[in-house]
Amino acid sequence: MQKLTAADLVYAIRQLPKNQAYHYINPCTKGQIRIVDVKLPEGPISIKRWNPSKGETANSAKTESISSQLIWRVANAFVENQPVNLDRVLGATFCP
Repeated sequence: MQKLTAADLVYAIRQLPKNQAYHYINPCTKGQIRIVDVKLPEGPISIKRWNPSKGETANSAKTESISSQLIWRVANAFVENQPVNLDRVLGATFCP
């Protein structure tokens, strides 16, 4: 396996539809995100984040940025023949 880079992740995310809402992995997180813009080669990635359960909408959500540094942190969590530390990648989100 080739080393995963931030550029690999950014390119893959750039392929996702921008007119779609995406749910978080953790079912306790009710928020959604939408991709606004993706800068090649290594980010940043601009998203809108909102919580429909609080009456928020994509139209009213402010645009936020996922930095190149954070994208590199995720890429570096993937090492060949090693388990992925999901707590590290996902920020240890806990659902009671």
